[in-house]
Amino acid sequence: MGTPRIVGLLAAVALICSAPLAQAQDEGKQARKHLKRGDKHRDAGDKYRDKGNEEQAISEFESALAEYQSAYELVANPKLFYPIAQIEERLGLDLEALVHFQKVLDESDALPDELRAEIEGAIDLVRQRLTMLSFVVEPAGAMIEVDGKELGESPLDKAVPFIPGELVISITKEGYKPYEATAEYDAGASTVEVFLEKKLTTVADKPPPPEAPKPVSKPQPEGRNRLIGGAAATGGLALTAIITGIVAQKKHNTFEDSNQSASAREKARDSGKNYALLTDVLWVGAIAAGSYTAYYYYTTYKPNKERMERREAKRQAVWVSPYATPDSAGLAVGGSF
Repeated sequence: MGTPRIVGLLAAVALICSAPLAQAQDEGKQARKHLKRGDKHRDAGDKYRDKGNEEQAISEFESALAEYQSAYELVANPKLFYPIAQIEERLGLDLEALVHFQKVLDESDALPDELRAEIEGAIDLVRQRLTMLSFVVEPAGAMIEVDGKELGESPLDKAVPFIPGELVISITKEGYKPYEATAEYDAGASTVEVFLEKKLTTVADKPPPPEAPKPVSKPQPEGRNRLIGGAAATGGLALTAIITGIVAQKKHNTFEDSNQSASAREKARDSGKNYALLTDVLWVGAIAAGSYTAYYYYTTYKPNKERMERREAKRQAVWVSPYATPDSAGLAVGGSF
C-alpha cells in the first residue's frame, strides 16, 4: 500500500502504560496485549502481501484490526485510532481510515509534531484515492442527499468523501423544483453546482377558495310536492292525448283515402279507432288530474301558503336591540304580533 510505518504506535503504547493510576490496571494490561497481538498480525500481513499472498494478508490485517479495536474498547484513547486507521487503509477501507486519521488529530492532546505531520500526510494520500465532493447550492437551506443518505442542508462547509464511482445526487427544498442527477466521479476533488428553480404557482397549488355560504331555503307550504305532482300528471296526460289524437287523425285520413288498398284502409280504420279510444281515455285522465289539482290548490295548498306567509311576516317584524343605562343593561325586544 505504501503507507508510512508507524512510529506513533510506540507512543500510543507508552501512553497506555503511563495511564493514570486510577485506571484499572487489568484493563491496561489487556489493552497492551491486544496491541502486541495486533502488531504481530499487522507485520505478518505485510510479509504475506510482499510475497503476493493477498488472501492471507487480508486475513492477518482483519485480525490486527480486531485486536486494535479491542484495545480501544478497553482504553478509549484517541491515539489508538492511528493504528486502526492504518490497518483500514491496508484493507482498502479508505472512508473509514480517513475518519479515524482525522479523529487522531481532532481528539488527541499534545501530539508530537513529527507524528502530526505523518498523520496529515496519510490523510492527503487517502484523499487522493477518494472522490472529494464540494457542494455549491442555492438557495441556502436545501437538503442534499447522495445515494439516499442525507448530508445536511446547504451550504456545506467541507468537502464530503466518497468511494469513486457512480453517485446519485438529490437536492430538494420546499417551493423549488427538485434536482436529481446520476454521474460517474473519479478520485480527486470535484464540485457540484446546483441552482434550484422556483416552482410556478399553478391552480392546483393555490388553496381552494372558501365555500360561499349556502342560501337558507325558505320553508315551503305543506303539500307543495303533491301540487307539483298533480300538475305534472295533468300536463303529461294532456300531451300524450294530443300525440295519440294526431296519430288517430292520420289513421282516419288513410282510411278515407280512396287511393289506398282495401286492406290498408281496413287496417287504418281499426288502428285509428284504438288510437281515438286511447285519446279519449287520456283526455279524461288529464281532466280528472287537472280538476283534482285545482281542487287541492284552492282547498289545501293556498290556505297553507297564506298561513305560512302571515307567520313569516310576524317573525320578521320582531326586532331586538341592546340598551344600557347607568343603573341597568339588557336587550329590548319589539315588533308586531
